[in-house]
Amino acid sequence: MSLFRNGFQTFVNTYMPPAVVGQFASMNPRAVVLAGQGALRADPTNPPRVGYFARALDGLASAIVSPGDGVLGFVANELQTIITDFLGQSRLVVQAGFPVTLFSHGDFWTEVAGATAASIGLPVFAVAGTGEPTVDDNSNANPDTGYIVASAPGGSASSSGNASIAANTGVLTVAATVTGTIESGQVISGTGVPANVFILSQLTGTTGGAGTYQTNYAGPAVATFTNFTATSGQLVKISRTF
Repeated sequence: MSLFRNGFQTFVNTYMPPAVVGQFASMNPRAVVLAGQGALRADPTNPPRVGYFARALDGLASAIVSPGDGVLGFVANELQTIITDFLGQSRLVVQAGFPVTLFSHGDFWTEVAGATAASIGLPVFAVAGTGEPTVDDNSNANPDTGYIVASAPGGSASSSGNASIAANTGVLTVAATVTGTIESGQVISGTGVPANVFILSQLTGTTGGAGTYQTNYAGPAVATFTNFTATSGQLVKISRTF
């Protein structure tokens, strides 16, 4: 299911995503960063974000992390914050002062910066200024979290040629050379393409390349557009075992 702008459902996914950011990826043993009474709570100045790493120090969980400073842990998705924006639909930043559990070990789904070039087994670091998971140590400025990449990211494809979507049928025609592989479930973007259009199956042409594809779209024709890209979700598993 997808929500759009006003919060009402706009379509039902044919292919469901594997998870949401910060969700547990397995039932394997987990461990949390030990905290004292009334701790940990989201740092009012630098509150942590779900799906990122945070630093435990002086009873607070902070998004500012650096090598050797405090104890690092992963902020899992435990529905631990509230939506404060008027008509807002989601929120990942933990409300200042709210309780936070940091996981030192476990398996989780998240987005990893640079993951499209990552491979399974690479170490996961935390961006020093935000706690964002990354595979880049930034010349040792980003602390090593102890986690590793445990699954491959989704694929993507692009084309320098033109593409179009037929009226009512939603058939996508992709011309010219395609870089990468077009796959079912990928979200389509390009000049003039509405939001939430994704590929259901390939109809004709080179497998994963130039050809025609069935989409979930059922509106008016989308005339020839450029900057065609098709992207799968970039959620990956990260893992730290005992």
